[in-house]
Amino acid sequence: MRPEAPPVRSTPRLVCLVLLALASTASAAEPAGVSAAVRGEVLLARAQTPESAIRSGESVFMQDVLRSGPRSGMQLLLLDETTFTIGPESELVVDEFVYDPSTGAGELGARVVKGVFRFVTGKIAKDESGNVNVALPAGNIGVRGTIVAGSADPATRSSIVVLLGEGADNDAGDPPGSIDVCNAGACVEVTRPGFGVRIDGPEFQPTPAFRVDEAAVRGLLHEVSDPAGALDALATSTADDRIDPILASGAPEERRLARRIDRELEKDDLDDELTNLASQDAVTQKEILDANLVAANGPTTFGQLRGINQGAIHYSASGVPLSSGGSYSFLMNVDLGARTFGGGASYVQVSGPQVGSQYLSNPVSYAGAQGFANFHITTSAITGAGCGTFCTGDLAVLPQNVDGRVGAAALHSLRLESAGGSPVAKGAGIAPASAGFQP
Repeated sequence: MRPEAPPVRSTPRLVCLVLLALASTASAAEPAGVSAAVRGEVLLARAQTPESAIRSGESVFMQDVLRSGPRSGMQLLLLDETTFTIGPESELVVDEFVYDPSTGAGELGARVVKGVFRFVTGKIAKDESGNVNVALPAGNIGVRGTIVAGSADPATRSSIVVLLGEGADNDAGDPPGSIDVCNAGACVEVTRPGFGVRIDGPEFQPTPAFRVDEAAVRGLLHEVSDPAGALDALATSTADDRIDPILASGAPEERRLARRIDRELEKDDLDDELTNLASQDAVTQKEILDANLVAANGPTTFGQLRGINQGAIHYSASGVPLSSGGSYSFLMNVDLGARTFGGGASYVQVSGPQVGSQYLSNPVSYAGAQGFANFHITTSAITGAGCGTFCTGDLAVLPQNVDGRVGAAALHSLRLESAGGSPVAKGAGIAPASAGFQP
């Protein structure tokens, strides 16, 4: 019998993520998201609570107001993998967030009160543009599966919005994304990366879609991704300085590959640049171009994992509470060199009113996978209270980047359902990455 994984201690900085995973829908009393990559001074204003500085890893609730100061900014990560980023002297409010992780359905409503912003949409924006709505000082944006950036001036109530992600005519084979910008009784659809729309005030209809000047796009993204100017020095560094350190110290063929990647990121044509970068697992183009694949806090992508071509890690936890009064334990191996997950001692075990276990003995390749990294162990070998003949279980392990370290922790959750599909129990937690493969 294989030994169970040892208990894992969770840090206060990461515990709040557990609350986010436990909620299948968000309400005013539940977290809408978690803060990340807080830089400089960002204040959180909450009803009946004094305004205070927010740090990375804190829960953010609906109706919370996030305000950034000069040379400051932050990210807000939502359960469906939507990521909002605000730059200096900006203000953001999430008014509504409802999400069912079992179906991917939900709704998101947010307000950009002022400043510069960018957001990468998550699962609930895949199908219906009406499911995600971002209000501006005048007008609003309906979003379907893409990356969007813009700026809002509260004094004139004017805004500019630009589409950055995959458009309808992309050549990457990805689902098309688009935005609808509406105001004063009219809407304009934008489907081409690098094109945008301007609203000049409350009484003005959106302008026709136009190609946004390259310098304006770069300036906007610079404010959002690097509000304190910490990455400016990279603009004048050499290719060898800017490429991933692991590749830079590797074999000659690895260094050649890294230089080729760097040259690709410096293509002058904005349309090609935006399309190519958006297709790389939805990692934003500014973070790749200037930070050169340095991971921002938030969900890890398969592309980022593939950027680490050696070594192995594992995630594990024991005695994670389930809503039924039981608990679960698990271990998930990730072989970074072989680009596989599972194998060895990878398992999930359920104890309490429901019992059972499942090993993932054969490794699964993620070499060709796209999007946010997610590893699963599924089983129909669970029995006990509420299961009837049996329960099915799905363990999801979702690697997260912390302080620029790829996959430094993982959000994990387990859902149990009866054979008829009725919910039986759920639980979630956060586990740090540990070095090595557990055989």
